[in-house]
Amino acid sequence: MSNVFSLSDIRAAAEKKFADQHAELANGETVTLKNPIRLTVEERKAFAALSDNDGDNDRDVSTFALEAFTLLAGARAAKAILRDYKVDGALVLLERYTEATSAGE
Repeated sequence: MSNVFSLSDIRAAAEKKFADQHAELANGETVTLKNPIRLTVEERKAFAALSDNDGDNDRDVSTFALEAFTLLAGARAAKAILRDYKVDGALVLLERYTEATSAGE
């Protein structure tokens, strides 16, 4: 007896495993933070480069956060996240996002 993997089952499992994350803004709007697997190759490389350089003392933390959220959610959403969460809250949000989207989980 062999297993049959249905397309709908595989799609549902992929959606669950690689789900996008969402963040609520002060106005009640929700922004979507794309899962890294759903970024383009270029976006993933840019995000990895940002992550590799997050300890760079010459880099402004707000610039780092803006660039990271621009890749994950787009420029408009990134600006809104920094406006509402401020830099420290945005970094906590980014940390939670990273934990939630870790490939090993």
